[in-house]
Amino acid sequence: MNKPVRISRAVIMTKGPCFGNCGVYSITVLQNGIALLEGKEHVELKGVYFTELNDDVFSSLVRDLKKIDHSKLQDRYFINIPDLPSTAFQFYNTQGEKIKEVTSNTKLPDDLQEIQTKLANISKSSAWTQIQKKEDMINPEIIYNELQIDLDSSYTIENLISDYSLYNLKVVHKLSPYMNLYLVTYDGDSIGKYEMLMTLRRLKGVRTALFNRKLKSREE
Repeated sequence: MNKPVRISRAVIMTKGPCFGNCGVYSITVLQNGIALLEGKEHVELKGVYFTELNDDVFSSLVRDLKKIDHSKLQDRYFINIPDLPSTAFQFYNTQGEKIKEVTSNTKLPDDLQEIQTKLANISKSSAWTQIQKKEDMINPEIIYNELQIDLDSSYTIENLISDYSLYNLKVVHKLSPYMNLYLVTYDGDSIGKYEMLMTLRRLKGVRTALFNRKLKSREE
């Protein structure tokens, strides 16, 4: 039996709003070199996207992350000017466990400023693939902990469930008696919804993966 797949974060940066046109987005870099971008306001890419970082960019970022002495970082770097946008960081160890959070609206220590610059550059320059439209990021019709999965003949549902057992991936039911189309659920507390969606979208043997939607009644 194959070892279950573990999806571990390395760092998350979240840029908050201001009274003007500050970009509002978050970028997550996973330890396998995949990045997720959630663009919300005043950014070119709105919606949810993923990309695979090239080796040089990812290696450079990892080196900078390893240089940071988290014990010397303050939790907050703030000045009392309400209009300034905030930047929040979440740092993770090699096991994917969160070890430090930092929030700021002012100048950062040099090593943290370098991380911010590199993540901002990644958000602007990489080739991104969209997996969710902006209007579907907060949509009451979407069931974010359920996914419709269409598999080809090279990958069985049993293998999928086994490979992602760490996230309690389970079959709700088969959606078609003639196709390998399934409704599955997962533990949203152990993995982010877009990390789960992106991971399944990239899998060889998965034709499509999308969040489930509520059925509308005829009156609607």
